[in-house]
Amino acid sequence: MRALAPLVAMLLLTLSGCPTADDAACPGAADLASGTVQATVDGAAWETTGGAYLWGGPSLQITTDRVDGWQLSVVAQRDAEDTTLQDLVDAGSLPVTVTLLSGIEGGWALVHADEGGPYETDGTAGGEITIQELADGDVLGCFHFEASDGTSTVVFEDGLLRVPESS
Repeated sequence: MRALAPLVAMLLLTLSGCPTADDAACPGAADLASGTVQATVDGAAWETTGGAYLWGGPSLQITTDRVDGWQLSVVAQRDAEDTTLQDLVDAGSLPVTVTLLSGIEGGWALVHADEGGPYETDGTAGGEITIQELADGDVLGCFHFEASDGTSTVVFEDGLLRVPESS
């Protein structure tokens, strides 16, 4: 009977609708409308419904429209084990987290701003993007990073995205 306890507990969790480990990677991303990217930028809510992704060789690039003074471009190239994002997606190895600092570390973020900038993660503490899944033609994920223009720093936190492939 004791040997069955872990199995029964796992079955109860599954039946109760608790999120799986994959669902928990970026809670809320699946609830977004396609094309939506949202984050907290320096403490203020920010959202755009003009986001899309494209593959540039083995790298994934996500770009947004400019809204409320910010336009975001994030490039995810490879994970900490130096495996390309394309190879990870092809192998079904999602979710995957990519360090956003520079091309050497795995990927980077670039922010175009109405004032100052461009801001980039290179030379800062950087951050991360997690690609949770590809669903219904959309990339779902979450992110956080800081970027600098050499004078000031901008911080993107609690970022969520659900973006379609660029047409």
